[in-house]
Amino acid sequence: MKTFYNCLVDNIAGEPFSYEVSSRSEDLPHRVNMTERDGMGVCTCNQFKFRCEKNWQILQELVPYAEDADGCPYNPKSATECRHIAACRMMIYEWFMQPLLHSCRHGITEEIRRAVQQIIVGHDPGEC
Repeated sequence: MKTFYNCLVDNIAGEPFSYEVSSRSEDLPHRVNMTERDGMGVCTCNQFKFRCEKNWQILQELVPYAEDADGCPYNPKSATECRHIAACRMMIYEWFMQPLLHSCRHGITEEIRRAVQQIIVGHDPGEC
């Protein structure tokens, strides 16, 4: 589990690119599936359902969620993704894209192979 945008993000085992993401306002985590909307993701939170999805239907392009240094959203009325999707996108970038881009320069390593496995399968096979 890792924290992005003050949200804990955890892989859902057996569901590639699906995550449980903690909520600031609710006790139960939200579910995010990053394979939906052509890789832009969907979330079970109300912000996504009632605002972000409607913005997406109108704009049909990514308007990223963003926060200032105090954790306040810059663009809550125009974003097409919620905090939970943004947290997952940041996790995918850190755990998957950075190592993958690094490997383009330096060759595939065991660490890269494990990072890819973590994202695709939802766990590190070395942890079993």
